[in-house]
Amino acid sequence: MNRLKLGLLGSLFILSSSCARIYYTTDARSLAIKHQQIAVLPAQVSIAASKSVEASVLERLEMIESLNLQRALHAWLLKRKGKGRIEVELLELDEVNAVLTRANYFTDPDLSSQEICRLLGVDALLRSKFDLSRPLSGGASRALQLTLGGLIKTKSVTAQLDIYDGGTERFIWGYRGTLSGSSRTTHLSLIQGLMRSASRHLPHKVKKRKKK
Repeated sequence: MNRLKLGLLGSLFILSSSCARIYYTTDARSLAIKHQQIAVLPAQVSIAASKSVEASVLERLEMIESLNLQRALHAWLLKRKGKGRIEVELLELDEVNAVLTRANYFTDPDLSSQEICRLLGVDALLRSKFDLSRPLSGGASRALQLTLGGLIKTKSVTAQLDIYDGGTERFIWGYRGTLSGSSRTTHLSLIQGLMRSASRHLPHKVKKRKKK
């Protein structure tokens, strides 16, 4: 699904920086306030293909990274919720993935965002996409390095986040950015770096009260 169709739906603000863009509809905040619960979906991950690595191996590694990045993003949001910085409830990951497994999402991920919202019983979805030049998991990365016979360096990570509103059946917020990486980049450090940029305009963010 082309997330950029977000820009075709109603009024849209686009905020740019040297390495990221934030997209959000004019009603993103008012819709987000109504969300009682949101689900973080497994990330869509693409690892750069290599002639030395079989497609089946890359596919397996992409699934590992998909769940690891989902977990890291969910953990980041939970931490911010614990600090009172976001208001929405987060559906437990075990429940998210159990429902998706029963719906054959991992083998045939053609369910629409609206269908997933209904299956999970949530008001909104947080979807993500990452393009990596190597796996981020220590074990997965080492396994791939052994397969290739050398060190795999990550020069950059392309990231995309989108929030889908189940009530209006459209995307209301999006992030596009490229983050610098290294051979020591972890899922947590990647998410922290990404969200430092993205969270400033997250529609579920609690606004600071003005001091009198």
